[in-house]
Amino acid sequence: MVRSVCAHVERFKQQGGIRDYEKILLNLCIACPQHLKMKREQQGIKIMNRSKCQVKTCGNDVGDWNMYFCLHCVFVGCKDHSYEHMGSVDPPHCIGCLIIDGSVFCFACKDFVFDGALERMRETVQYGRCSVGGNVIPFTQIALAIKPTVMCIDSRSTVGLRGLVNLKNTCYMNCIIQVLAHTPILADFFLSECFELDCNELHSGKPCLMSCMTDVFRQFYNGSKSPIVLTELLEKMWRSAPHLASCDQQDAHEFLTAILEGMGRHFVGNQDVPCAIEGIFYGTLKSTVKCLKCLSESITMEKYMEISLEVFGDKSITLDECLLRYTQVETLSHMIYCESCGMNQTSSKQLELLKVPLILCMHFKRFQNVNHNKWNNHISFSKYIDLLIYSSSREEIARKKTEMDACDMSAQSKNKRMKIDFKNEICLRSYCFQVQSLVNEDFEYSLYAVVSHLGSSEGGHYITYFRNTHNTWFLCDDHTVSKVSSDEVLNCQAYMLFYHRTQLPQRPKSYSSE
Repeated sequence: MVRSVCAHVERFKQQGGIRDYEKILLNLCIACPQHLKMKREQQGIKIMNRSKCQVKTCGNDVGDWNMYFCLHCVFVGCKDHSYEHMGSVDPPHCIGCLIIDGSVFCFACKDFVFDGALERMRETVQYGRCSVGGNVIPFTQIALAIKPTVMCIDSRSTVGLRGLVNLKNTCYMNCIIQVLAHTPILADFFLSECFELDCNELHSGKPCLMSCMTDVFRQFYNGSKSPIVLTELLEKMWRSAPHLASCDQQDAHEFLTAILEGMGRHFVGNQDVPCAIEGIFYGTLKSTVKCLKCLSESITMEKYMEISLEVFGDKSITLDECLLRYTQVETLSHMIYCESCGMNQTSSKQLELLKVPLILCMHFKRFQNVNHNKWNNHISFSKYIDLLIYSSSREEIARKKTEMDACDMSAQSKNKRMKIDFKNEICLRSYCFQVQSLVNEDFEYSLYAVVSHLGSSEGGHYITYFRNTHNTWFLCDDHTVSKVSSDEVLNCQAYMLFYHRTQLPQRPKSYSSE
């Protein structure tokens, strides 16, 4: 996972770090195997290949692709000893860069950092120098020359496209694993190795699933094309969620809930490490219960990892209609005790989205618990959605927009007679930014995966559609993966929809008069 905001990098830049970073990029020297071979043949001497050099601090064979350069001093070492180096100096040397491509890494945050200024510098100075031949070679070419297993992914790449073997009625598991494997933020987290894999212990008497899921992600992205067999994961899931432990067909929605809870147990009891699963998938609902007699309100907050939407009627419906029903005010069928009235009263209830997650899952309740039938009507949905109108912020934003428009009109009117005060203009700009960022960034989502159920409630089959990083849609039907059109995806019988935020949340810029 790549951080977009890091206090340590900001401090590094304030201390003139951009200039130092540029000098390092301009002078990075990496031994190219082709030139080493040519040098040996010409001079008949043995030259140590730095692609298998020994790092003095650890004595292990570490390639250039796994070595880090400290951006505070002249230290060079592997990741483990770079962490030790950070803690051995005061103040700590937190910022380093990966030698192979100059990617900035914060050893305090234990994550790569995307910073606009540093990234532009890295893109501008995008060449390394071979320490043997003296030739200027692109970083990507050096990476492929030093370590052939490093993959260069382009629009034609099939990396990540792997089927899953059906282990007798395990299509419910396969469809969810395909979704998780192609969830961008989650894939970054597992492949970045930014967490400890100390998962041998049992949490609450149940196994932790993080090490097993890490292996699954590595299998998806190791370049192989053969189907994956999830025997180990299935065995651990049966121990983690006993209600799924059978060869009968299970519900994909229940499996998603069970595996996210199982992965979340990895972070239980560790107050210093935030739960990544909760940070990616969880949001907060605002529940308002109003007494219809005295109009007093009781407000509670609760976390959610998916939104379960009612399916109704026998005609085609839309996702918007389902969301409106979910967030509309409803009169409760039973009376609720009102503290203000001191007795049970007829009440209403409304759910609103208070905090939306990075990854939004919406589940359609197609299966009826009473008569065990299935709602087969088509539910239309779009590639992009805006959840603002279903959130608790919509009224506040509408009010702020009205105030902002009035303030803007007033400023324009005053500008006809005199120059606008600079501080007032700054306040207005800051105000506009906060409102605009809340509207544009917090509630807009893009579709990236769909789980579809084919058949009836008595027997059926799950398949998955997902979109890769090149906006190409694929159909995963157990062990087979095939390319499909976006029209086929939008016309399928959706059971679960997965959307990701179009922009990661960022801190609003603070405008000042200075």
